[in-house]
Amino acid sequence: MKIETKAGAPATDKISFCFGKDFPLPGFTGEARILWQSQDDKTGHHRLGLIFVGQKARWAIGESLLLA
Repeated sequence: MKIETKAGAPATDKISFCFGKDFPLPGFTGEARILWQSQDDKTGHHRLGLIFVGQKARWAIGESLLLA
């Protein structure tokens, strides 16, 4: 998954997440590890590439793709 944020983060950090009401599994929480990041020259925003940690998170993401 790719996200965009105003602040960057070290590539070794893990982040916690909670999906909102628009996600097929609302309120789902988990952890992801940041694999890469780049900065947009125009906006200054950072783009982060994530990999979900744990079987539960990978299953939820897979299910959301099937339900979309």
